[in-house]
Amino acid sequence: MTTFVGIDPGLSGAIAAYTPRDGTLRLIDVPADGKLVDLRILSNCWPAQYARAAAVERVGAMPKQGRSSAFNFGCTFGILYVMAYERAAEVVLVTPQKWKFGVGLNANPDHDKKARKNASRQRATELFPKHAQLFQRVKDDGRAEAALLAWYLAHRVHGVPTSAKSSVID
Repeated sequence: MTTFVGIDPGLSGAIAAYTPRDGTLRLIDVPADGKLVDLRILSNCWPAQYARAAAVERVGAMPKQGRSSAFNFGCTFGILYVMAYERAAEVVLVTPQKWKFGVGLNANPDHDKKARKNASRQRATELFPKHAQLFQRVKDDGRAEAALLAWYLAHRVHGVPTSAKSSVID
């Protein structure tokens, strides 16, 4: 079966593996060892043996972010990007504005961050109702965004039709 991976980079991010044909969604939180990704755990718990494609959110340093934090964030992004290349036939870098628009979210970075994160969790619950429990907590926004990235990749980039099995509301 064809699987698509969505990656929300960062230590509070997540990795989602979505198989549209049967609606399967597997999620892992980015495993962290202090301020860095735990490569041993990541390698062992990557949610898809092999994927048709992976979408990695194209990110950069944030305003008011310290040098050390920016460096650690860049390391995390790089590790996840390399893992995606290792385990997917294709890797797509996509800006938050593009994928959020593609799944029906407000992509304006000037809007309240908390409201944007809650909207991501709500949209993931709508698109993946069988997996709503994975997006319940406030801190599950990374999971929601990884799942939404995988959905965006499958249905908006690769044109996989939505079906009743995938429980998608379009």
